[in-house]
Amino acid sequence: MALHRFRIATALGSGAAGAFMLYRGLGGADVTTDTLLSPAHLLEALDQTLFWVGLLLLLLSLAALIGPGAGLALAGGGALAGLTVEAAANAALLGSAGIVLMGASANGGFGDSGTDGQGSQSSGGGEVNWKPASTKTFGHTFKTHGRKRTLQQMADRARGKGTPQGQWLDDNAAADLLRREHRPGLTGTEDSYIVQIPKGMGRVVFEDETWKEATHAILVPGRNGLFRSAYPIIP
Repeated sequence: MALHRFRIATALGSGAAGAFMLYRGLGGADVTTDTLLSPAHLLEALDQTLFWVGLLLLLLSLAALIGPGAGLALAGGGALAGLTVEAAANAALLGSAGIVLMGASANGGFGDSGTDGQGSQSSGGGEVNWKPASTKTFGHTFKTHGRKRTLQQMADRARGKGTPQGQWLDDNAAADLLRREHRPGLTGTEDSYIVQIPKGMGRVVFEDETWKEATHAILVPGRNGLFRSAYPIIP
C-alpha cells in the first residue's frame, strides 16, 4: 500500500511540474521567417526540441507510474498493478530527466544566463539573458541585423524592403549597449526610442551594396518588456 501511495504521489508531482513547464515552454520567443538557418534560429529550434523531448519523457514516466491498474485503485477498486521498487525508480528517473529538459528549454537552453552575471528582471519577473543569441531578449535584432549577415544579404533585404537596412558590426558590444539602454515597462512598437551608438558599432546598408557608418540606433520594445528589434540608423 505504501508503494502505491508513493506511485500516486510521484505521478501527481510529475504532472504538476510538467504542467508548469508546458506553460513556460509554450510562452516562447517571437518567430520570424528571416534567416531560417541562422545560428540564433538553430539555437531556438534546439530549445524547442529539448522541450518536446522532455515532455515525451515525462508522459512515458507517468504511463509507467500510473499503469493500467492505478485507475482502478484511484476509483476505490483497490486493484494494484505489479509495480516493483526498481520499476518505480526507473520511471521516476525518466520523469526527472524529462522535467530537466523542459526546464532547460523554458529557460532558454543550457548555460542560459546573464552576460558576466549582469542581469535584470523582465516584465515576467525572470532573469534576463543578455547574450546576443537570445531571441527571447532581443527578438530578431541579431538574427536579421547581426554581424554575420553579409553585405549582399543586407543589400538584398534593403531592396526587398525598399529601405536601407541597419547592421550591427559587433554583436556582443551591441548587446551590452542594449542592456544599458533598456527601459523597463515599454512593451510596444509605439514606445520605440532612438539612442546614440559608439563609432564603428553599426552601419546602414543600401540597395547597391554601399554603406555608411551609423551614428544612432532605434530600439523597438517587445511585448515581454524586452526587445522586438533594434538596429543602427542614420537620423
